[in-house]
Amino acid sequence: MKKYLIALQYSPLDQELAFKLADLIADIQEQPTDLADFMFSYRNDSTPPSQELISKLKLKFKNVYTYKAVNFATGWPAGCNALALETYGEFFKRCRSKEWNYCAVQLMESDSVPLARDWIAQLSREWHECDWQWPLGNKQHILGAYFVESDGIAHCNGNCLISSDYLKINKAFKHATIAWDCEHKVSMMENARPSKLIYSDYQLCTERKPLECCEDLWKRREFGIGNPLHGEDIRPIFLHGPKTDQGIKCVRARFGLAEIPAD
Repeated sequence: MKKYLIALQYSPLDQELAFKLADLIADIQEQPTDLADFMFSYRNDSTPPSQELISKLKLKFKNVYTYKAVNFATGWPAGCNALALETYGEFFKRCRSKEWNYCAVQLMESDSVPLARDWIAQLSREWHECDWQWPLGNKQHILGAYFVESDGIAHCNGNCLISSDYLKINKAFKHATIAWDCEHKVSMMENARPSKLIYSDYQLCTERKPLECCEDLWKRREFGIGNPLHGEDIRPIFLHGPKTDQGIKCVRARFGLAEIPAD
């Protein structure tokens, strides 16, 4: 099975949370993996990851890259769009030139947490193997948390895996004026498979949606009517949503991982 690339994106607004997430990813992976590599992709006014953190990740990933964005866009959604689409564009360019040989990139934001020690192995297996009756089988170009919106159009949250040749199919996947995963939702979902392992609980750990207890991170999830996975018992191993480091602390506590000392 080809490796995939984990691409953690951040800006000055969430860089500290991103560094804590990267540190968790290094700690939760018990042994070096040959299933994925890792990349930091950051807005050009952000602080680069420390050499200490990069060295720690290199104990688990053969290749650890850093990419400083050239686009100067800021704010939402312009800044987020620019960073995500530029990250994918860099990934696509290096794969097309044969410098890299990955099956997909996992675009990851800092408000996410892995929920299992073997989350990389599980996501790799899900990308390469489809264990249910999905029309595309394992030939998808997008794998992620799949939701059906009020207009009846499917939407895949941007914390997803995208194939190394998706830009050949969607040549417009370079720009967006609204949130990129919404602007490109029709094109994306024509080539997407809903993931059983990735789930998005938007704005978790906020005043509007507090996390009542750590165990709630691992609770049973379900998708709404209209989703091909509606009615299935969904137990995600990668969760997008926690806006604070509460989720990271909960994962560290569950797996007996030492907390990172406060600065």
